[in-house]
This record gives sequence, structure tokens and C-alpha cells, in this order.
Amino acid sequence: GVLQDMSANGNLSAVRTGQRQSERAKKSSSIKVQFTVQAAMTIILLFGCFIILFFMNRHKRTLIKLQAQQERLMLAATEIQQTSQDLTRLSRLFVLTGSKQYEDKYYNTLRWRNGEIARPTNSSVHLYKGKQISQRDLLAALNCKPEELDILNKAFAVSNELALVEKQAMESFKAKTYVSGEREIRADESAEDFAVRILYDVGYNSAVNKIMSHIDGFFTVLDDRTSGEIQKADMLLTLYQYIMMAAMIFSIV
Repeated sequence: GVLQDMSANGNLSAVRTGQRQSERAKKSSSIKVQFTVQAAMTIILLFGCFIILFFMNRHKRTLIKLQAQQERLMLAATEIQQTSQDLTRLSRLFVLTGSKQYEDKYYNTLRWRNGEIARPTNSSVHLYKGKQISQRDLLAALNCKPEELDILNKAFAVSNELALVEKQAMESFKAKTYVSGEREIRADESAEDFAVRILYDVGYNSAVNKIMSHIDGFFTVLDDRTSGEIQKADMLLTLYQYIMMAAMIFSIV
């Protein structure tokens, strides 16, 4: 009987030992599985973070590009506005003073504006400084949208019409006799008075205001478009940043 009890106790001990070993094996296996899952999740999250960083950098470059494009197109439109004002000012000064320097500056401005000679060295470095390119082609090179370019083309058309009047006025003043062109001389009017009148009359000033109105319209359309695009890119960049932060927190937890 004693031997049987000892045998039974030994079997029970062996069973308990086996159970403990089995439990340890299961616990060890469970830890390994948890570790493997956590490692896999960490790798996936890190990979996701790299992808998010890639898109963040891409949208950051897009945002910088949009801001640069907006700035350059604004500069180009401002230059067109300033050039138109310069042509008006120089032609008027010439017919009032007869000074050749104003005539030379007028035609020089007209030529580089039309791309016949190189752009002035004092122009913006962002606007093809020193290169031979017309203002119209410059806008296309800066990726000006067709609907925006259409607005400026209207300004160019009016400005070109004014240039014909300006040249007629200067040529009539220089020749001291009426030179035929866009405007007609009055019967009792001298060539000098004719030149001054057509550069200061209501029709001329109305055309100048029309040019400025078209350019102002361009500024509005450009600002609406680029501001919307910049805001969208900025929102996406912020979204990626939040996703990145959430992923990092989750990987730590």
C-alpha cells in the first residue's frame, strides 16, 4: 500500500510538473507572439511614417512652388502696369520738352517690352533679368493660367493701341507737322498742340484707366486661384503632420 501511494504521488507530481512546463511553454509562446506582433506593428508604423514624410516633403515643395509662382506673377503684372505708366509718362514728357532722352527711353522701353531687345539689367532676377523675352512670353514661361492671361491680353491690346497714339503724337511733335495715324488734327491746331492734346484728352485717359482695370482684375483672379491652392496644400500638410504624430504616439503605446 505504501508503494502504491508513493507511485501515485510520483505520478501526480509528474503531472503537475508537466502542467507547469506546459504553462511556461504556452506563456513563453504567447510572449513571443506578442513580441512578434508588436515588432511587426512597429515596422508597419515606421514604414507608414516614412510614407507620410515623403508626402509631407512633396506637399511642402508644392506649397513653396505655389508661393513662388504667385510672387513672380504678381511681379510680372506689376511690371506690365509700371511699363504702361512709363510709356505714358515718357511720351508726354517728350511732347512737352522735346528732350531726346525721353524719346530714346520711350522706344527702348517699348522694344524690351515687346522682346525685341534684352530686358533691362535692373529688372527682377525672378523675371528673366537681362534675357530677350517679351512680357507676353514671360507670363507663359511663369505658367500663367489661360484665363489669367486672357485678362492681361486685354490690357496688352489697349496698351498697344495707346502706343500707336503715343508714337503719332511724338512723330508729329518732332516733325512739327501733322503725321497721320489714330487721331485727327483740328483745323486750327498746330502739330505741337495736337501732340499734347491727344496724350491728355478724355479718350487717352480712359484707355489708361482701362489698362489699370484689367491689371487689377488679373491681381484679383490670380490671388483667388493661388490663395486657394496654397490653402489646400497647407491643409494637406497639416493633416499629414497630425497623422505622423498619431502614428508616433501609437507606436510608443
